Amino acid sequence: MKVVKSREFTAERAWGALDITTMNGVSCRLHWTDAPYKWHVNDGEEVFFAVMQGQVRMRVRREGVEEEVLLDAGDIFHAQPGDEHVAKPVVSLSTLFFSRSNFFTRSSKSYRGTGPRRVLYALPGLSHY
Repeated sequence: MKVVKSREFTAERAWGALDITTMNGVSCRLHWTDAPYKWHVNDGEEVFFAVMQGQVRMRVRREGVEEEVLLDAGDIFHAQPGDEHVAKPVVSLSTLFFSRSNFFTRSSKSYRGTGPRRVLYALPGLSHY
């Protein structure tokens, strides 16, 4: 049995993560951040996250139209194919990410391999989490 108390998790740096499990090629990671990410497009629709703690402004560009939604604890965001998006925490944020294990973003241009994923996003100046 594995128990993770998301409200007790903080990372050493923004968007740091705790690997929870990989099931049938789908990775589950708990991320913590207190800083925004950059605009990016995911490789397909294989990513969604649930806000566990905190609040985040998610901005999305789709077909030239930009919109923003405020997500609170318990809310879920699912990026659709082609959705360019950026997460901007209002307060420190914990999110539960689900993605296929070989997930990558077009902004990072970094293939993640076929084994358990250790990196979800490549932040400028960081090679891994």
